[in-house]
Amino acid sequence: MKKNLIIITFAPLFLMACSNQQASQLGMRSSSVNVYAQQMSNTQLCETLYYNRATNQTKVAIGAEFNRRGLNKKWCDK
Repeated sequence: MKKNLIIITFAPLFLMACSNQQASQLGMRSSSVNVYAQQMSNTQLCETLYYNRATNQTKVAIGAEFNRRGLNKKWCDK
């Protein structure tokens, strides 16, 4: 019982420490992103552009929004 309580308490901290790439590899963000690139979060832009998350938007539209926001691959790997 005590062990489960400890796991439940600290699990969110471990999950927050995952990088975008690690979360994608674990399948934590496996659903499709079906909004315009301008409405995507920075994380969604990274996942669709670099980590093959499914989307209904073109890579050109996603890349243009990615550049407009001044993001880079290094930011995505954090």
